[in-house]
Amino acid sequence: TIALYGPASDFASSVADAGRRGVIKIILLGVAALCLAVFLAAALTRPLGGLASTAASDGLTGLANRREVEAVGRVLFERAQAGSRMLSIAIVDVDSFKQINDTHGHMAGDDVLRAVADLLADTVRSEDVVARFAGDEFVVVMPDAGGPEAEAVTRRALQRIREQPLPGPVTVSAGVATLGKQHANFD
Repeated sequence: TIALYGPASDFASSVADAGRRGVIKIILLGVAALCLAVFLAAALTRPLGGLASTAASDGLTGLANRREVEAVGRVLFERAQAGSRMLSIAIVDVDSFKQINDTHGHMAGDDVLRAVADLLADTVRSEDVVARFAGDEFVVVMPDAGGPEAEAVTRRALQRIREQPLPGPVTVSAGVATLGKQHANFD
């Protein structure tokens, strides 16, 4: 222990002030380093979140893609079986899609796919999962929906698609399946 005695303006006072300033500088540098670390962590993980989103969605329509709907569908299938609940699936196909591409061009074909995707997503129930399954095929997974309700949802979606002005004559076909005892798995 060293004790110094003297007026407040002497050497010991200036050492104490310098010590306090040093502690304040260290605290400020620590806060700045913490802010920088949080910013960098957010910047580095943001692209990864985008990759996860990209891996689960279709780039053209923004809907879930086949891989995602199969994963979600398996979970919903298991829940439906475990809880003796209903589960229905609709498959919607754009008829003669190749002809649309050949006649009006691929950009028009993309416009048709986006329009059908938007109409499906806007028409189905909020708990339903809509996905682009393949080129011109879409899937709607409808938890807690039996055959009549699933058919009504699908008919409503088809009617909305028929009413929209799309390039060329665009028709769609759909089929609905409801979970039954004969179904062993989601596939």
